[in-house]
Amino acid sequence: MDNSVTLSSILPPGSAFEFGGDKGKGKERAHHPSHGASSSPDHNIPQPTRGKVGPILKEFRAYLDAQFTEPARHHGSLGPHHDSGAKTDAEKSFDLAVALQGEYESENARIIAQQEILLQSYQGKFECGICLETCPDDSATSIDQCQHKCCRDCIRGYLVSKIEEHRFPVVCPICSANENQRDPGIIGEEIAVQIGLTQEQYQLWNELGVAVFSTVINCPKCEKSLVVDRDDYQANEIISCPLPGCRGHWCKKCSQITNPQQRHTCDGSAELDRLIDQQKWKRCPGCNTPTEKASGCNHMTCTSAGCNTHFCYLCGNLIVRSVLRDDIQRGVSAHYSTNCALFAH
Repeated sequence: MDNSVTLSSILPPGSAFEFGGDKGKGKERAHHPSHGASSSPDHNIPQPTRGKVGPILKEFRAYLDAQFTEPARHHGSLGPHHDSGAKTDAEKSFDLAVALQGEYESENARIIAQQEILLQSYQGKFECGICLETCPDDSATSIDQCQHKCCRDCIRGYLVSKIEEHRFPVVCPICSANENQRDPGIIGEEIAVQIGLTQEQYQLWNELGVAVFSTVINCPKCEKSLVVDRDDYQANEIISCPLPGCRGHWCKKCSQITNPQQRHTCDGSAELDRLIDQQKWKRCPGCNTPTEKASGCNHMTCTSAGCNTHFCYLCGNLIVRSVLRDDIQRGVSAHYSTNCALFAH
């Protein structure tokens, strides 16, 4: 017959300790009426046992002594030899309990230290500057320049409304509500990424960001649209298309296609001057109206209202300015008799 006695076989029902599991992997529960187990509403933190548990082992030792002082009453026919052997096993169990108690106290100290760390790292709360609700810190979005905090949902709704209105850059909502704010915070790229915009919203955000430093132009030569640097566009009156194979040039003000080697005027005067030179036209010396000789002699009469100028088409000089026939005949006779040929080309 095996006379060994295990700790679990000699513990009375309702004992303060219970052991189970693998050898050396025991678990124990200390019942303390004044220290009931509770869990924090905010953290799932292991709750350490507060206070001393050494008296429990003393109580257990007293129990062992009581069990083996009267072996005949407790074990029937067992002799002194068996009593001594059983008590030795009980003492071994007691030593095991002491070892487990040491493990328990070490683990309990570790849990207490862990609890202190977790409590120190317990996240705080803040008041959202938009909805004025109390929110946990992990839902906060902080704007760098002004350090204003808003909850993620509020800042997302605010940002989306602004970019849909094509407002950029987007100013901090709290700063914009303060008329005395001279240096407002700006919602930047990092916040736009963090708050969870849709793909379409983020694409619009990027387009608005590019538009701050660029502008869209429409080339009248290749009829294509493209984005160019805003500063370069504003610094030049004549715009050049950067697309390969085009290299068109046009006036930013009047959108007329131009030649970079020639002077351009938006009213067309420079272009008209070039056309007059190309066609060998003459300008009236009285009103500067371009005149083309279709046929006939070189005596030209300006048709502009109120001008009444007569000039030579060969040399372009004034002959006479008059409405009187005699004055005109004398002037024509005098000019073509001494200077130019009346019918020469």
